[in-house]
Amino acid sequence: MLRMTGSRSARKLRCALRRCAGWRFVASTQGIAAVEFAVLLPLLLLVFFGITEVGAAIVIKSKVRTAASTVATIANQYTTITNSDVNAILSAATAIIAPYSTANASVVLTEVTVDTSGKGKVVWSEAQNGTARTTGSTVTLPSSIGVANTVLLLGEVNYNYVPAFGYALSGTIALQDILYATPRSGTSITRSP
Repeated sequence: MLRMTGSRSARKLRCALRRCAGWRFVASTQGIAAVEFAVLLPLLLLVFFGITEVGAAIVIKSKVRTAASTVATIANQYTTITNSDVNAILSAATAIIAPYSTANASVVLTEVTVDTSGKGKVVWSEAQNGTARTTGSTVTLPSSIGVANTVLLLGEVNYNYVPAFGYALSGTIALQDILYATPRSGTSITRSP
C-alpha cells in the first residue's frame, strides 16, 4: 500500500491527476481563444454587415436628395422646356444615383400652380421609371410655400432600396425626397413638345 505523507505525496497525487484525461481537459487553456472567437464571430459578422447596409442606405438617401434638388434646380432655369430638355434633366438625376441601380429609382418633374386659396394644381408632369402626376390634379403643399398665385417646380425622387444582407429582416426600404423650386426666368415654364 502506498502511503502519502507531506508535500511530496501531495505533489505525486497532483501529477497523477494531471495525467488523467479529464483533468487535462479542464486545465487546458490552449483552445479558449478559438472558442471565444467562434462564439463572437456571428455577432461580429452581424455588426459588420449591419454597418455596411446602413452606410449604403445613407449614401443612397444622400444621392436621392441630390437628384431631387438637381431636377428642380436645372428645370427652374428654363422659360420653355421641350421633350429633349426634360429627358436630359431626368437622365441627370439617374446619373447622380449611379453606380447604384437606377432601375429602383423613379424621377418625377412637375410644374404646380398655386391658386388664391394656396392649393396646388398640376400644370404638367413628366416621369422616368415612374408615373407622372395627372394634369389638373391637386398637390398638397406645405403651408410655408403655398403662396397664392405662384408657380412651383416639384422634383421628386423615389428609390426602393433592397438590402443585400438584411432583406429578410427589413424588406425593401422606400427612400424619397421632394424639392420645390420657383422658376428663375419668368413666372412659369411653358411645356412644349
